[in-house]
Amino acid sequence: MMPWVRWTLMAAVSAAALGGGEVRAAGEAVQWIDGPAAPTLSGSYLSGRAAQRADDWAAAADFTREALERDPRNPVLLQRTFILMLGAGRTDEARTLAERLSAGGAEGQLVTLFQIAEDVRAGRAEPAADRMRRMSREGMGQFLHPLLDAWVTLANGDADRAVAALAPLERTSGLRPLLHLHTALIREQSGNLDAAAESYAAALEAGPALRVVQAVSGFYRRTGRAADADAAIARFMATSGDAGGMLDPGATTPIVTTPAEGMAEALFNLAVALDQEGADETALFYARIALHLRPDFAFARLVVGDVLTQRKRHTEALVEFRRVAEVPALAWTGRLRIADSLANLKREDEARDTLTAMAQERPDRTDALVRLGDLHRQAERFAEAVGPYTRALERTTVIEPRHWGLFYARGIAHERSKQWPQAEADFLKALELSPEQPYVLNYLGYSWIDRGENLERGREMVERAVRLRPNDGHIVDSLGWAHFKLGNLADAVRYMERAVELKAMDPVINDHLGDVYWAVGRYSEARFQWERALLRAEEADLIAQIREKLGRSIPRDVAGAGRRP
Repeated sequence: MMPWVRWTLMAAVSAAALGGGEVRAAGEAVQWIDGPAAPTLSGSYLSGRAAQRADDWAAAADFTREALERDPRNPVLLQRTFILMLGAGRTDEARTLAERLSAGGAEGQLVTLFQIAEDVRAGRAEPAADRMRRMSREGMGQFLHPLLDAWVTLANGDADRAVAALAPLERTSGLRPLLHLHTALIREQSGNLDAAAESYAAALEAGPALRVVQAVSGFYRRTGRAADADAAIARFMATSGDAGGMLDPGATTPIVTTPAEGMAEALFNLAVALDQEGADETALFYARIALHLRPDFAFARLVVGDVLTQRKRHTEALVEFRRVAEVPALAWTGRLRIADSLANLKREDEARDTLTAMAQERPDRTDALVRLGDLHRQAERFAEAVGPYTRALERTTVIEPRHWGLFYARGIAHERSKQWPQAEADFLKALELSPEQPYVLNYLGYSWIDRGENLERGREMVERAVRLRPNDGHIVDSLGWAHFKLGNLADAVRYMERAVELKAMDPVINDHLGDVYWAVGRYSEARFQWERALLRAEEADLIAQIREKLGRSIPRDVAGAGRRP
């Protein structure tokens, strides 16, 4: 086969994989292009790249390993295969690759981290300390190094130096809860319970997160302070919402009992923080290594499942959540995530049955009902969504500011099922509970404007929403539509054009810009926007409206020219 033909076909096959086709099938097609013999280096490499870009890390790992087998000394392939194996959770294979990279002098931060974890896991404290001295403190290393160094130092028997190793975390205020938590865990393991008590209290004061409350309440119960444990849990439950379901109020077992578990805890803590900041890939690596250190660590497995969900790997996420659900303390949370995964996989009947059963099992809880309402709402069964939301509110004995989202969700369901008085009441209640919620301000303000009601008040609401979310195309669109309804055409054009810049291919926004252009006599541009909207419109009513508008005739005196305001 001529080279240019072969590479063109490979590119086409890779594009097919990226377009949502079956990645493994695409890879096999690349290998077929290479010929009937064994897979080639280039075919395996391209297939691995396509699979990785499609976020199928398991297939990417397989294909890239095949490429590495054909070029075993290639450092780039070796590094890539290690990363893919680790991301796919195949840590036994990752271990061998890390050893090869280290032997070749190619120890990057992630390889070094994995090998330190492997040493601690295997009880090799001194080699772990040697690797710590070589580990970079740049980038994530400035946060990672103190935590790892502390637990490696404890593994080598020096608790005081282990605590001292955590000191650099003091420079970052957001990491002080981790500083106090890990100080407390190290102090307790070394038998210094008075110092541990002080650090646990400081951790609780610095940031009453779930793991902090678990650690502190368990310590209090172990040391005869049950009332203090109850008080810490009560404070957390009052503000935690559904997160309280992951807390076992009567637990007495320490969350960490060995240096390996302490290191796993540190990696889990960082993974959670990274995932919240959008660094989901690094979060996945840290959570995978945490599980390598501690295979029964259900909280780390929950992070893996959540990251896989974000990356739309719902089948793999479902596997992780099923394992989480096997752990009694996290069974409820795991089952909720299972229902989410089933819904994402379009197995809606199974998701609905799961949530319905859970809602019946626990009449004191609202989370399964809220998810059931969300399931119906996302499937555009708006009238069916109202019932679960209403039952959830009926179970809520004290309405608090955090419940604004439930009123907002029910308001959307009411509005979309043409029950406007009930929707308006829900939106107003949501704003009463939390007055500066931009999406509620936008939804209610836009609805009033679109209905021709409370136009000035609606415009003020949308303006507030835009100030809070200036780069949200949907909210800016609402402000443009408000000016259009109020007859402020120059402002309508300005805001609508900005909305299209922010959300270029949204059919509703394109349709609105078309309406504004038509109103100011820019007829050709209006038709162009309506045609763009029609390409992506899915709702039958919107499609019909756009087609009706495209059937209009452009006035003869301006046909083909248009004019600007």
